[in-house]
Amino acid sequence: MAVLVFADYFKHPNMNKILFCLLFLFSIITGRSLGQGMIINSGADVTVIGGGKIIVSNSDLTIKSISLSPTGTGSLVLDNDAGSAVNISGTGNTAKVERYLVQDQWHFISTPISDGLAGIFLDQYLKTLVESTNDWGPYIVPPTTPLPVGIGYACWPIETNAFLFSGTLNNGTQTSTITFTDGLHGNNLVGNPFPSAIDWDASSGWTKTNIGNTIWTWNPTLGQYGTYNNPTSTNGATNIIPIGQGFVVQAIGASPALSMDNRVRVHNSTQAFLKTTLTALRLKVEGNGSSDEIVIRFMPESTSNYNSVYDARKRYGEQFAPQLYSLTQNDKEKVSINTLPELPRTLVIPVGLEVGANGTYTITASGMETFPGNVTIFMDDLKLGITQDLTAQKVYSFSSDSMDNADRFLLRFSNPSYGIDEQNYEQQVHIYSNGNTVYIRDADAHNISGNVFIYNFLGKEICHCAFENIPLVKIHLAVTTGYYCVRVITEENTTVQKVFID
Repeated sequence: MAVLVFADYFKHPNMNKILFCLLFLFSIITGRSLGQGMIINSGADVTVIGGGKIIVSNSDLTIKSISLSPTGTGSLVLDNDAGSAVNISGTGNTAKVERYLVQDQWHFISTPISDGLAGIFLDQYLKTLVESTNDWGPYIVPPTTPLPVGIGYACWPIETNAFLFSGTLNNGTQTSTITFTDGLHGNNLVGNPFPSAIDWDASSGWTKTNIGNTIWTWNPTLGQYGTYNNPTSTNGATNIIPIGQGFVVQAIGASPALSMDNRVRVHNSTQAFLKTTLTALRLKVEGNGSSDEIVIRFMPESTSNYNSVYDARKRYGEQFAPQLYSLTQNDKEKVSINTLPELPRTLVIPVGLEVGANGTYTITASGMETFPGNVTIFMDDLKLGITQDLTAQKVYSFSSDSMDNADRFLLRFSNPSYGIDEQNYEQQVHIYSNGNTVYIRDADAHNISGNVFIYNFLGKEICHCAFENIPLVKIHLAVTTGYYCVRVITEENTTVQKVFID
């Protein structure tokens, strides 16, 4: 019997599964094979469970790919039953998996077969990440160079094509080679080894020893890394890692290990459910044909300093794309996802921006609805001396130069109900600090005049200065790290605030 199965031929959403089950039952009853060939077209899903087998005789099993979208490639999932298998018979017959790539863009790829060679990408550019230097290695040559399973590669195609992996499909437990040099390195480009997507958040099937919670995927359209740390993401990343895709993980200690089995396998069409009740602010910068995102979120179990469980370090994209990041509280790590344990009465978070081209950019804020109604979020543009209330106006447009100081913005959260009855708290002057600089401005962004006194915690005055009719007072202090008391006297009132000077 010769049957060719086109897995997305029928319109009924379950027809592919129905047909496959009928053919499988026929093969059991008659003892004959499923057919002489099988094609799983783009967007089609095939699942083998309970020790079932796909039997293809005297032909190939082909998984097609026609686009970069998550559903642009077919998908084959085998469950964790030891008997579930794909059997291909006949001289020269094999499994074939296509991986569609667009020319003149970097793509992170991985091999879904056990015997892949660099020659699959003949005349294209292929390299991998070197953990010990946190830099890219040389281009991979010759074409007979093996592509180990579980390793990710960066590929720059000079032509748009569906590149073909032809060999033995990976199935069962697969292990990625992971190394760890020290806390400043640890970045490993690994790969999805299966002919289906995988779920980073799968409840079983993973072994993650001394591996951080974050994954970084590559968004070739933006020229940016996407970041995912459950349940938060940036730049389109999710917990679902498509077929044939590489991704970055961070080793965080000695003897790291990463392996997975069939229980992490899902179909490309599986939706990532990222709905959450977290209190979180998202900032998105757009300009020069690209964009970047950061998230500041609040989880009681997190810490103020960088923590690989809750935070995600910033990874830089291509030079033309704007690069946005925030800094953790005390250790000043650059992060894309910044997680804090609480929202105090006043919180200041430095936000860095680096652009590769001069031009007009916009920053858009979202997520304000997740905060209590009495919380106000301001953004200070230190270059222009402008403050914008993001809770009232979510979009800020500005000109940026590639030579600008990266530490241009400050995010300020005002939470008047923290620790006291909000009806008894009304602050007319905002006092805050970043690094060794104290900032003072009127709560309504008007020009202010007055005097400022700064004391150490022994009560000794270390600074006194007057200011007149200016929107923002900046005082740089050459003092030791620690907490200081700032007293501001204006015609209207006196305000006292504790600040931390680093």
